[in-house]
Amino acid sequence: MSWFSKSPETDASGLIESLLALDSRSLIGAMAVLAIGALIALAGRVLGVFWTNYRALRDRRRHFREVVIDMLIHAEFDRKSVEDTTSPERLEALKSQIRADGDNFRPFIAFEANDPTYEDYRAVRRRLQPSQIVACDRFFDHSRLFYRYYEKLGSDAFVALSVPRKEAALDGLQQIGQDVLKSRIEMVNSLKAGKRTAHIFERIENDLKKVAPLPASKDALQHTEDTGETPDINA
Repeated sequence: MSWFSKSPETDASGLIESLLALDSRSLIGAMAVLAIGALIALAGRVLGVFWTNYRALRDRRRHFREVVIDMLIHAEFDRKSVEDTTSPERLEALKSQIRADGDNFRPFIAFEANDPTYEDYRAVRRRLQPSQIVACDRFFDHSRLFYRYYEKLGSDAFVALSVPRKEAALDGLQQIGQDVLKSRIEMVNSLKAGKRTAHIFERIENDLKKVAPLPASKDALQHTEDTGETPDINA
């Protein structure tokens, strides 16, 4: 019988006979080598799984931190944009133009699509505290409504409105803007006090002031953010 014709059973029997033929010291040594090799392989697999999970956790935390930072920056830009867009002086100037031009008035709208912050927020939403979810949902609802409403001011539907209804539309924009500013304060305060977000807010607090600094006339609003008290937005 050739070597190639040996059956698996014959090979297994030969291996067992060879092991039994070894003296006890050689047999124990071989078993020790096998055991050490198995332990090394097992340790390698455990370390590999641990490293993979550690990297996934680290990336998850980093992504969460980046999204929270983007949300806070988005909120600051919204504050500046809403305050500029709905300032009494600007709205009164627009109303004066509407009265002067009548039905032919069409405002110039420099509109930009919403940034991806809202979609990023939805991806990490469940990692926030329930009270934070409520505050963040309210802010993004008002913010997105404001920009959709603002975009409509440049549409044919707005041009077709009568002068009184155009002025009423501007009043509606101002009211939605106030809702944005109020809900922004609530969201910022919730992130500032949250278990997972307080340290993130603390790390970038000074940077946020540089994004869209508050004018001197907004000292009361800043005090509100520090104390957590909501101001009378109609005062």
